Amino acid sequence: MTTVMIASDNEDLCDNIKAIIDLKRDLFPMICRNTYDDILENCKILLPQFIVIDLIENYSEGLDLVEKIKKQFNGIQIIAVTISEDKNILIDAFRRGVDGYLVKEGLFNEIYRCVYTLLQGDKYISLKIVSNVLHYYINAPEKDLELSLILSGKEKEHITHIANGLNAKEIAHKMEISKKTVDNYRNKIMNKLNLKSTADIVKFAIREQLIRL
Repeated sequence: MTTVMIASDNEDLCDNIKAIIDLKRDLFPMICRNTYDDILENCKILLPQFIVIDLIENYSEGLDLVEKIKKQFNGIQIIAVTISEDKNILIDAFRRGVDGYLVKEGLFNEIYRCVYTLLQGDKYISLKIVSNVLHYYINAPEKDLELSLILSGKEKEHITHIANGLNAKEIAHKMEISKKTVDNYRNKIMNKLNLKSTADIVKFAIREQLIRL
């Protein structure tokens, strides 16, 4: 029996996913709140093979949660549920530990396919956005591909905070790091991208669609 934990504070979403999974005799669904403490407590008791994490309301905090879970439970596979079809968000999610990426719109048609694909040892991307991602990598300029590969998930998050107008102290609080580390991130990003100012970082974030205008 494969246990699938559904971690979300959206009761309707939980109930709908559970109803779908209940139809498969070899899958056992369970529901918990979308917090680290709740997930940790339930994981220790039931040892789920999969956790479906709701990233719809709070993407950034959701991925922080993914990283914590992956560090604590190496073997658990995580399926992210989101509404974003943005390629940068998709790539960042996988880099930070997500194994399956489902867009809410196609969730109920793909949840089985995602689980069984992960059981085979592969990653899974919602069919709704596969063609978009493929089209980008086929047609993207070589420079864009290089930039996508050289930046870590944390560096992209840092760029996003800068572009959204946060100062160093606010970024430090948001990312739970020291102000000195914030300064180091900023300098490292500027060196990697050959940028000269904060304004250049903001322009980069807009061009790469790391923020929405």
